Amino acid sequence: MSEPEIKITWKGRLVALLLGLFVLAIASEGVIRILYPTWDEFYAGNFMTIETVPGFGDVTVGRKGFDGYFSQNNGDFRAHIRINEFGLRNDEPVSAADGATWVIGDSMAFGWGVEATETYTAAIGRLLGAPAYSIASPGTNVCGYQALAARMPETVKPSAVIVGLILENDLKNYDCKAYAQKTSRGQKSTPLSLSAIKYK
Repeated sequence: MSEPEIKITWKGRLVALLLGLFVLAIASEGVIRILYPTWDEFYAGNFMTIETVPGFGDVTVGRKGFDGYFSQNNGDFRAHIRINEFGLRNDEPVSAADGATWVIGDSMAFGWGVEATETYTAAIGRLLGAPAYSIASPGTNVCGYQALAARMPETVKPSAVIVGLILENDLKNYDCKAYAQKTSRGQKSTPLSLSAIKYK
């Protein structure tokens, strides 16, 4: 008695191909995580989050208590990032901002890719011979600068404020009131990133 002939259809081949690609993707992810245990250092979302400031909308701030590294995946830099309990890149608590020079800005003021001692907040503090405090966050803009300042405790006041405007992306017309209304209604200012799902 002969065995029945199995007919292979194009649908079957397609299903087998898709299933094989899925298994390959899962296996590759596992192998990469084993070979490169510091893979998560390439993801800025490890130390950043979104916070809504009443009247100002969403703004990017640091993840409270984060203490780790952020690396460029091409090996350009590997910097230590420490975020205090107020969500800012400072070793001192937010109360230390009282009477200090506030440096407000985006990734440049935050010190993207450099150590805390190399940020221009630290350089300003050394030049002034007086405390300087970083109120900066990557991925924000002039509306975000207002939100960062507004979220500071009312009991904390600056002696001076330096705003780090970047010519390439900060000089444009803003409607911060409309932005605040839009994000305060729960509409996200940026779409969900599919590349970020694997970090959840």
